[in-house]
Amino acid sequence: MTAEAPLAAVRAELRPEFHQFAVGTGDVLTAAHQLSERRSGSGQATSSDTCVLFTLQAGTADVRLTVEVWAEAPAPLPAPTRRFTGALSADGELLQIVSMAPSPNDPALVLPGARDYSVAAYLTEVSRDYDDVFDLDVRTEHWLVRLW
Repeated sequence: MTAEAPLAAVRAELRPEFHQFAVGTGDVLTAAHQLSERRSGSGQATSSDTCVLFTLQAGTADVRLTVEVWAEAPAPLPAPTRRFTGALSADGELLQIVSMAPSPNDPALVLPGARDYSVAAYLTEVSRDYDDVFDLDVRTEHWLVRLW
């Protein structure tokens, strides 16, 4: 049986530097830097016990991200562009969403408790826009990350 709605959710818009962003608990930047040294390539996600690192494809990209926390496993999304599944051990109750060059405006989400979570991340849409201020094409990736 699946829950009908998430317990908590946060939305974020990022322009990740170095084509990477991370979702995790504890010292997320250190974990993300360690993961970036062993990543498998662009367009991939890799994880440690406390962090999931997303590496985007080359080029300027914006990320529109929704992170949801569920009481139990939600129904999987039909036909995402890309999917990552794994686990995350929350050593605290604060889930951080960070670019590799962090900002004080990076969002966070309070988890229901420090415990192990299952994770599913979906790339749901990729679009291209033109940024007339900087005179360049920008790829926008829409990600949905679910924990339960």
